[in-house]
Amino acid sequence: MLLQNYERDRVNQDVRDELEDTRAAITTKQNLIAFWDHVQNSRAIVSIDSSTSLVTSVLPPSSSPPPPPPPVAHNAPPAPPEQVSNAVQTQRLAEELVALELRRDTLVASIGDCYVPDRPSGTVCGMSSNEARSHF
Repeated sequence: MLLQNYERDRVNQDVRDELEDTRAAITTKQNLIAFWDHVQNSRAIVSIDSSTSLVTSVLPPSSSPPPPPPPVAHNAPPAPPEQVSNAVQTQRLAEELVALELRRDTLVASIGDCYVPDRPSGTVCGMSSNEARSHF
């Protein structure tokens, strides 16, 4: 009986675990995008003279990042991190977020039979690793 319950718990467990991880990654990406948006919106646009409290000049936009480094050999030492603008970083995070959301939707669809009100009685849905551990 215990073995049978264990086997039922393991049905789709890898999918459910990946779904939990994907949802956590989506939340992280959303928080990072919000952070980069805040950084971009918080940049100083003007300079204020501290003695008179008057606007003294409009600061020019920051310069573009340097060009990418040349290609390196297979066993070359590590290079410094790539320098990109906030807009590029935000765009990359947005693209990663879209990919994660597509993966989440695919995973949810693959176990969709478990989330219908008229699920047949013979359908075994299993549990995630965390849910299965809490039943011991």
